[in-house]
Amino acid sequence: QKTAYEIYQCDWSSDVCSSDLSASSSSKTSFPTLLVAAVATLFFSASLANAATIVWGNTAVDFNANGSWSGGVAPGTTDIGNFAAGTASFNPSLSASKTIGGLSFSSGTAAWTFTGNASGRVLTIGSSGIVSSGANTQTFSSANLGISLSATQSFQSDSTGGLTFASTLASFSITGGTTLTLTGVSASANNLIAASIGSTTAAITKSGAGMWTLTGTNAYKIGRAHV
Repeated sequence: QKTAYEIYQCDWSSDVCSSDLSASSSSKTSFPTLLVAAVATLFFSASLANAATIVWGNTAVDFNANGSWSGGVAPGTTDIGNFAAGTASFNPSLSASKTIGGLSFSSGTAAWTFTGNASGRVLTIGSSGIVSSGANTQTFSSANLGISLSATQSFQSDSTGGLTFASTLASFSITGGTTLTLTGVSASANNLIAASIGSTTAAITKSGAGMWTLTGTNAYKIGRAHV
């Protein structure tokens, strides 16, 4: 039996309970260790729960403004910005650099063009990557806009509409040590990365039936691209 003081001090070294007799000392886990593990699990679960899919409102062009998104809240760093409207009344333009979890384009959505309203705007995309399920091509094209991939992710084109990253982009960068997978199930989709990919130690891989073309003056290490 433990005294209240020993429990308070996390002192588990003195007495042995009957349930401990058949277990080796190396298999025992202290109360503080279990507590830390439980807190870490709760924190991770809370982070996942906080991620959301937020739909483009199609009422204004400012990608960063809360009012441009349904519900009045712009996507955060782990959220997915979704485009579902059948008509592109307001194409998104970054008014400042922005980090989001990813982008998705629903089946039936219009063709959207992403730009920046001034030089130096960078759209940083996290581990959710980009998924396109529509028949229209989605284009990232502006001398004021850069694309940065901050984590291992996929660009996935699952219908006839492709993803196009034009040569006019200010920059296209991939964080070193990560992997960009170019994938999709539609062989009819013509996906293009014409932007020059900056020097990186990241891996670029290809999977699925979709066609991907890289035409930029790329600076990633020889042998790292498998497209």
